[in-house]
Amino acid sequence: MAAKVRRLLLRAGRYYARRGVPEKLRSIVGKNELLEALGAGRSEALRRLPGAVHRMQETLEASQSEAKTTQTPRPRKGRTLSAREMALAHYADQMSFDDELRNFDNRYAQGFFEEDYVAQLRRAVSGAASNHELQKTVGYILLKFETNRNTTAMPGSPEWREIARAVATAELESLSRAVERDEGDYTGKPTTPLLIKTADPTSATARNAEQALARTTNFLSPFGCSKNF
Repeated sequence: MAAKVRRLLLRAGRYYARRGVPEKLRSIVGKNELLEALGAGRSEALRRLPGAVHRMQETLEASQSEAKTTQTPRPRKGRTLSAREMALAHYADQMSFDDELRNFDNRYAQGFFEEDYVAQLRRAVSGAASNHELQKTVGYILLKFETNRNTTAMPGSPEWREIARAVATAELESLSRAVERDEGDYTGKPTTPLLIKTADPTSATARNAEQALARTTNFLSPFGCSKNF
C-alpha cells in the first residue's frame, strides 16, 4: 500500500493537490479548500505536486494581504465621521453580516431581493429622493451612526442628505456583492469611487477618520438583510 502523501488527494481515480483555506480568508478566496488537478497517474501527480502546492500558497498569501488592506474597522463612538467614512464602515459591516447569515441559515443564499427596496436605494443615490424618502429608505442605517455619535447632521440639511446618499450607495454595493456571493463568486469589489477612492491623507478629515477607524465597537445593525425567506 502506497504511503499517504501530504496535500495529495485521490478522488474518482484522479489525483489532486489539496490545500485548506483558513476560515478568515474564505470570504476572499470564495472556497473552503483549494484543489488543482494533477492527472490520473501517481508518478506524474507526485512530480507536479510541489508546484501546485506552491501556487496555492501564493494564492493564500495574496488573500492574506488583501484581507489586511480591505478590512475596515467599525468607527469609535463619539468620533465625527465624514459621509465617505460612514459609507465605508457600513459596507464593511454589511459584508461581515452577510457572512454571518450564510453561516447561520442556508436559506439566505436563495436570494429574492426586494426590487422596490433596490429602486428606492437608486433614487437615494441619484439625489432624486425627498428627505422623507431618504429617511424611510436609509433612516435605520443613519440611526446607528447617530447612536454612535458619529454625526450631528440635522435631518433635511445638505450635510444630512450627503450622508444619506453615501450610505445608500454603500448599501446598494453590499447588495451587489450578496447577489454575486449567491452564485459562489466572492471576488467582487466596490465599483463606486466613494468606496474605492483614497482620502487625502493631509486633510484633517482623513486624519480623524484614520484614528476613528483604528478602533472598533460592537455595534452591528440587525437591519441590514433585505432578503425575504
